[in-house]
Amino acid sequence: MFLLRVGRVGVDAAFGIRVEHWVYMDGQDGQDKKGDRGANCPKPWSHPRALFWVAGVDSPIAYIMDFFITATLATALLTQTPTNQSKPAPTNATPPATPASSPAAVNFAEDPLVVDSVGLTFRIPAGARVQTSNIAAANNVAILAPDLSSWVINVQTPTTANPTSTPKDAAERTINDLLARVLLRDSATKELVGSEGRVLERTEKLVVEGSATPAARFYVSLPALGRTGDARTIYGYTIFKPQPTQYVVFELICSDNNYQKARRLYELSVASATFQDPEKLASTRQNAVATGAALLSRLTTADFDAACAEPQRWFRLYEPAPSGKPEDAAEHGYRGLRFFKGTRAQIDMRITADSPKAAANETNPAGYLANLSARLLRGTGLRGVYQLVDVEGVYFTTPLRDQEAWSIRMVVKEGGSEKSRVYTETGTRGGRSMTVISDLPGQPNRTLMPSVPPDGYLTQVERFLLPRLMTRIGLEGETAFYCYQTKTQAISLRRDVLAKQPGTADVWSIVTRERESAEPQKYLYKNDGSLIRAELEDGIAMEPSTLEDINAIWKSKGLPVGK
Repeated sequence: MFLLRVGRVGVDAAFGIRVEHWVYMDGQDGQDKKGDRGANCPKPWSHPRALFWVAGVDSPIAYIMDFFITATLATALLTQTPTNQSKPAPTNATPPATPASSPAAVNFAEDPLVVDSVGLTFRIPAGARVQTSNIAAANNVAILAPDLSSWVINVQTPTTANPTSTPKDAAERTINDLLARVLLRDSATKELVGSEGRVLERTEKLVVEGSATPAARFYVSLPALGRTGDARTIYGYTIFKPQPTQYVVFELICSDNNYQKARRLYELSVASATFQDPEKLASTRQNAVATGAALLSRLTTADFDAACAEPQRWFRLYEPAPSGKPEDAAEHGYRGLRFFKGTRAQIDMRITADSPKAAANETNPAGYLANLSARLLRGTGLRGVYQLVDVEGVYFTTPLRDQEAWSIRMVVKEGGSEKSRVYTETGTRGGRSMTVISDLPGQPNRTLMPSVPPDGYLTQVERFLLPRLMTRIGLEGETAFYCYQTKTQAISLRRDVLAKQPGTADVWSIVTRERESAEPQKYLYKNDGSLIRAELEDGIAMEPSTLEDINAIWKSKGLPVGK
């Protein structure tokens, strides 16, 4: 049996989630496994145990490193996609009801959402908030209602080892699992007499114009967790299988009070789904990786030396205010980046260049290092309490790129508290062998050994150097690279699109996506690769600054500076 690691997220109150069950994607026999029944969390995007849609937060260290390290990502497909009405094919099962309104009556976001890893493009309601994550190499996207409480649509992309399994099989097992969660027993005999769950509708062959194969869809009503009386939660699933070993699952979760409205939005969003031809998708990906590999072959020691000759650069992260006044902007953090020559041992931040331990030898090769220093404010809680996150990362590579190593240390403090939690990650690579060890408080060390592809691999140091390389060479168009991601603790395909900024002679735009399901981020660079401005996720801007100016801004706003 294939176990899709997808937890059901129950929207129980104004905000909050529970991870409640697994969804089975094959019809093979196997032992049933219970899912993680995580506790309600104060914000749906901050629960550390949520399995598949936590706003890109697989762990605190993952969040901060993904937020700060993102240097170049890939472009999203920003073309409009026609919205097509779902049509059920003939089937013995009860066909789904037609959505109450036409696609034109629904206010969709201007740009479609793209999940490149499966060639999926679809429309989402205007104002919805998109959060992405990656669990066990499966991309997961959560689309939250604008009020963060009315509904949530989750899109998962699991793979299976059983090419003969069908969406119908997956739907059958998922329904059985859902109903088994709320079994009824006779109060006297304790024998099972049924389930409190109800299957509202089901179709086995749902035809969507943008899909070459039919999907399976069903809706189930279950008692709402944490709520009394007759309150119920509705779960809808539309299961596609666009390739023999690839599933795509659209999941709707809402309260019974919001069911009709949420269902209409959900079905029209699913109806807009289109899947790119698998062979074309593979060819496009292969060509982009080949272009990326060719670009990396033009990286020279002169590029490294030029970076090492520069002083540390600082960048301010903030959310611009509607007034446009700098003093009204919301500060989110800052980071400093510098490059220097040294040896592998210097990823240990306690070892300085003049230390005997830093001497180069056979086991301690010389090379280039990048040092990231960052501070981030993570939200505000009750009484204005925030999390203060300090990050120090050092990354090493040999000139021939055959060896690399890195060390990341993150310290998290609650606002106004001296107590802290420390998270670390260390990684090493020799050739195509990689080992990554992460240490989280209260948990055993985790050791991973990701598989390094033979071509198109980007080292951690090169991630920071890539903008200057791309702008120096001026190779316009799309490139792709494989790179280890601290956030997902996996090697992912990332894409970059370089273009000359219209009307300028020395300004380049880079639209980047560090994982295929991640949101695109936009950067403007000068010819020398120096950043002019970046538009990051959630409306966050990044601009070059000085540490003195940043400290002055933070002091004027009563924010913590220094240690």
